[in-house]
Amino acid sequence: MQQIDKAVSEIKEDSGREMEYMTLAMKMMDERKEAFEQGESKGRTKEQIKIVNRMLSCGLSLEDISDMIGLELEEVKKLVGQE
Repeated sequence: MQQIDKAVSEIKEDSGREMEYMTLAMKMMDERKEAFEQGESKGRTKEQIKIVNRMLSCGLSLEDISDMIGLELEEVKKLVGQE
């Protein structure tokens, strides 16, 4: 614990190093946030594909599905690989 306390004190005394650590911490937080958002987006897309495929199996047209779920027709086509 004493070594950690000493290292923290040294960093706080050197404002340049403190700024480097703060910048690094902020960058890491941004990267984590971006990775989380990408993961959410992939999960959302997979769910949209499932929904569109279920709607197609019920006999709905791509145009009707587009209207019902609020996506552009081209986006619906991309989801089912008909682009």
